[in-house]
Amino acid sequence: MRGAIDIGSNSLRLLKVDDKHNLIEQKVAETRLGEGFREGSISSAAIARTLKVLDLWNKELQTENIQDLVVFATSAVRDARNRKEFAQLVENHICCPLRILSGEEEALYSFNGAVNGFSFNNKECLLIDIGGGSTEIALYEKGNVQGISMPFGAVRWKVMAYRRNEVRRVMERKISHLELANVKHFIGVGGTITTAAAILNNISIYKRELIHGKTISKKALDKLQSHLGNMTLAERKEVVGLPEPRADIIIYGLEILEILFDLLNIEEITVSDWGILDGILDEQA
Repeated sequence: MRGAIDIGSNSLRLLKVDDKHNLIEQKVAETRLGEGFREGSISSAAIARTLKVLDLWNKELQTENIQDLVVFATSAVRDARNRKEFAQLVENHICCPLRILSGEEEALYSFNGAVNGFSFNNKECLLIDIGGGSTEIALYEKGNVQGISMPFGAVRWKVMAYRRNEVRRVMERKISHLELANVKHFIGVGGTITTAAAILNNISIYKRELIHGKTISKKALDKLQSHLGNMTLAERKEVVGLPEPRADIIIYGLEILEILFDLLNIEEITVSDWGILDGILDEQA
């Protein structure tokens, strides 16, 4: 059995698979590590929440036959001034070095993990990964997977109070050079997209097999944005498929997705529950 832990800007995720990459268990905990984006450092409260979960998971992992464990972090940690101190704390608590991914690495692993969950020709796929702190896009260009990372995620947008026009302007500039002629399949990963799929399909208990392969059309996205945008926070917390800790940031993640639908001329996106954790574990196999 192999395992991987993703320390993200909004949540921690644990994935366990067997040697053939069959799913054994998934876990998620919302710790909001990226709440300190404005200050530029991971807050002591967020560190405490994160280490508490890691301690619980570590006790569990120690009782199981985990042959390989990889622990990695993304946007909130790589952009933090105190990332080295945080990495040392994680290593002390879980006895495993913390790997801090670059934005390009994040895009690459997300792409590899996601496309392996489908039978699509990977040279015809474009991957969108909307996280808490950043958004990644990856696709094949000139025979290799090329990835770009943009510093806009659901948590970061909320914390930094961005304006839509400035986000769109930066995104348009970053993706203007992408070669889209061969793209036939748009694949989406990350909490915003999987949560949107859960809401649209009235899925109250999240399971990989219920989410993976669902689609989100532009029309459905527009309706969902309008529906959630007209709700109070208290009302959103009652929506089936929307975890309560994500209720305050989902509208920002959907805004990012809507901008990308427009800029990339997307009519429909296929939702993948396979993603960066799977991509990392495939590398370890």
